Amino acid sequence: MTADLFPSERVVWTGKPVRYPVFDAGDFFLVPFSILWCSVVFRSVWPPDRVPLIVWGFVAVGLYLLVGRLVVRQLVLRSTTYTVTNKRLVVESRVLGVTRVRSDFLRTMRPPVADDHGGHGNVRFGPRFEVGFVRGPRRLELRGIEDPRAVRDLIMAQR
Repeated sequence: MTADLFPSERVVWTGKPVRYPVFDAGDFFLVPFSILWCSVVFRSVWPPDRVPLIVWGFVAVGLYLLVGRLVVRQLVLRSTTYTVTNKRLVVESRVLGVTRVRSDFLRTMRPPVADDHGGHGNVRFGPRFEVGFVRGPRRLELRGIEDPRAVRDLIMAQR
């Protein structure tokens, strides 16, 4: 990460998730929905003789919604590194050989909010839930880190 710093930029904190939550706040909607999806789709493909190929695509989507996205979340969180500089927040993940780096300038982000759950938690930027279907790109978030309030205060000091 240090090779990708801008001039006059310095690292003030780095960390990794110490907790890997299986479920997320959005799962309260997605889990019942995916169970309903799978029950409807599986009912339409049973018995499996002469089922059109496109229906198997719906089966695959249902299995991803039910189980696959939870596995993907675990893989991403286990390979994630967070870096706070005096100018930016950088989130870097490497899954199956593919590296994804996302960053944003601290001065353009909403104020950080810490969710502390007994010494570990999340630092998010802005409200927990947004109303509406068009949200734009997913905001950066520090998930499952140690001492989220201290990290929040550090980010506020850099802003």
